[in-house]
Amino acid sequence: LKNSPSWQTGLYANGLEFDGTDDYVEVPELITTGDRVFDVVTIEAWVKLKSDVDEDDEWIIFASGKDGILKMGINEDEKPFIFVDESGSFDSKTITSSEALVSGYWYHLAGIYDSDNDLIQIYLNHKMVANSSIETNYVLDRAATAMNAIGSSTGGSQDFFYGTIDEMRISDIKRNTSDMVS
Repeated sequence: LKNSPSWQTGLYANGLEFDGTDDYVEVPELITTGDRVFDVVTIEAWVKLKSDVDEDDEWIIFASGKDGILKMGINEDEKPFIFVDESGSFDSKTITSSEALVSGYWYHLAGIYDSDNDLIQIYLNHKMVANSSIETNYVLDRAATAMNAIGSSTGGSQDFFYGTIDEMRISDIKRNTSDMVS
């Protein structure tokens, strides 16, 4: 835990409350074999925003660098998004939910990056709210010095989350809605 995110009442027992200023959790490298980047990953968590996101800002729930450049967060319109950056000739890509969050309420968010099936998806309360294809052979770029983080961009650099994150889970498979945290 960096800069004192605090354990508070979450949806299930306790969750981590982030102050939106400098709190984050440093996450170690998760992929240590092969290309050392995610091929398939499901990132899911229960989140509760403390306020609306400021204009021209975004709040990051999870960001990876060492495991491939990928961010899951909330944009200035309170809509969940996933950003990925590729190492070769393809462009970076952002997909955004069709539905916004309202501060003060709990939401289950799940983001899926699946290069095996060439897709990125976002689920809100187990309902798909964004679905996009990616190019075949899309491989995440790797930022070898950027530490993975919960509650901010990689390394605790910016885009700090303001609210509570509970029941965070990162899986190296594409989870079905029936397998997601309920």
